[in-house]
Amino acid sequence: MSKKKSPIFDQTDIDFINQKSAYIFEDLEKIEKVLKDFSYEELITNGLYKDATERWLERVITRILDINFYLLRKLKGKTPKTYRESFAEMVAQNIITQELCEQVQPCAGARNTLVHEYDHLDSIKFYKSLQNTIKLFPKYIKAVSDFVEKHKK
Repeated sequence: MSKKKSPIFDQTDIDFINQKSAYIFEDLEKIEKVLKDFSYEELITNGLYKDATERWLERVITRILDINFYLLRKLKGKTPKTYRESFAEMVAQNIITQELCEQVQPCAGARNTLVHEYDHLDSIKFYKSLQNTIKLFPKYIKAVSDFVEKHKK
């Protein structure tokens, strides 16, 4: 039985994760400010801020998925078939916990709704997604950063 080799991340990998994370935090700050400044009713009826927060949420989720696929390609030599699968694989690689996976995995569906079915966006689910995003994704970024730090050259 062979021992599994620890992954090794170089500076290019670290720079990629750090850049994606910085962009994620920029958008999370914008979302958090809008949630602080506007009630649910105000946000949903204000086309400009609603559209902006939809776009920021889409970018956050897309960048999270970019990180998932990047790390999984580096660790496994291939990427999962679906966005949702990528979160389960992040658990299998001990990058995130099962609990965090279950909390953030629904965002893959939210991204698809934002991108493909935006005319049918459920405003209550959207608002809850915004609230969950600002709570959960900093935890996701910390888990990824801790994993990469632990396995860097």
